[in-house]
Amino acid sequence: MKVATPLAVASLTCVLAGCTGPRVAAEPASCTPPAVVRVNHARGSLVATPEIITVDKGCWVRVQIVPPVDPGTAHTKQSGWGNRWLNGTNTARGEIVLVPSDDVELNIEHKYSIEVEDVGTLDPRIVVQ
Repeated sequence: MKVATPLAVASLTCVLAGCTGPRVAAEPASCTPPAVVRVNHARGSLVATPEIITVDKGCWVRVQIVPPVDPGTAHTKQSGWGNRWLNGTNTARGEIVLVPSDDVELNIEHKYSIEVEDVGTLDPRIVVQ
């Protein structure tokens, strides 16, 4: 009997939901603890914790939407240009995974927006070191 791995399930869910962004096999084991931005939302209110997160090059940033929203109703988008890795859409798990590109500029704030449909938008930042 074959067992689906969480990453395979998330990848399939993402494909079915029309997600954008890179597809990667697995986050390196050296990326512990994981970098997590928790986005709490309520009617007309969004709060990202932390607002600025630092992550090592080669590691992922997980944007967790709490409580989870329907697939495709939360998005991240790069501010400006050149950081397409900041563009993503939530999966069924209420999570958006951002994977910095190999040529990402280091030690600067990468600005992006998080939008939860019918709730609002906020503008946190990621620093890759």
